[in-house]
Amino acid sequence: MVKIRDFSSWSDFMDLGVDYSSDTRWTGLRRWDGLVISRTLWGRRISQIWKQGFAKMQSSAARLVRRGAYESVALCLPEGSRADPARTEDFLLEYSNLVFAPLLLASGANTHLDFHHLLERRLPKCRAENEAAMAARAYYEMLMSSRSCPRFWENIDTRVTFQSTVFLAHALLDIAETCERLGLKERAREAERLFQSNLVDFHEVYRYYQLPGLFGAYGWEVSEEAWHMAIQSEIPQRSSYDVVKRAALFVASREGTAAAGRILSGSRFDPAQVVADCGHIEGEMHGKWGNPDFCENRDPI
Repeated sequence: MVKIRDFSSWSDFMDLGVDYSSDTRWTGLRRWDGLVISRTLWGRRISQIWKQGFAKMQSSAARLVRRGAYESVALCLPEGSRADPARTEDFLLEYSNLVFAPLLLASGANTHLDFHHLLERRLPKCRAENEAAMAARAYYEMLMSSRSCPRFWENIDTRVTFQSTVFLAHALLDIAETCERLGLKERAREAERLFQSNLVDFHEVYRYYQLPGLFGAYGWEVSEEAWHMAIQSEIPQRSSYDVVKRAALFVASREGTAAAGRILSGSRFDPAQVVADCGHIEGEMHGKWGNPDFCENRDPI
């Protein structure tokens, strides 16, 4: 049996000269005293408090998507069937074969990679096939969001943060739409509220999750000024919106569902600033960029 310490993978700011793995890079907190630190990047000091805000936002959204997916799949079971978490888990686990179908086929897998075959095996007599598929898709979009590595880097405005938020935004909108169709209206509204309060209004996460209650190595790191400086746009020539808001609105503007429409109708924003461009990752600046000012992404996602 091997005990694995959370947030200890990959490298860290302080992985030399100590005899244990630190999680400072992933949490923004020093393990030995729990204080928020700052890093100097491109000549300016950036508090790592944004990592606490992003992690808490991501965790809240992931819990909601997970609950919504389980509740939705349970309502897709045949009339009179009781909710069975193990049955739902089997369905979601086998759905991964469809997510990774190209890889499995390229590897010579001899299996039926068909959604209806999956339903016959795991959800026979399913009452809502489309909704079951959407719930499973949302579940894996949520997992894909957690596979991106925004918090590995010192700055938040990067392509990996944009990618992670895009997946999470899709997951929340899928769950909102699925729950609405299946009559889980309060869960649907909860997903929409979280989308608005945690993604579109990411700047409010500082107070929403009581980040002022943390302690900084020098005090400044947990101030409201440090928070807003950390999450500010690094591409003001393209958009003044922080990268989380930018990505969330980018998804909602292209989704076309009723849930996305309600969120957009309740948000005041400038469509011209909802772009997929973002700042650069310092570790990738050794390359010769065609545009050194920002990372371009003009193709639809």
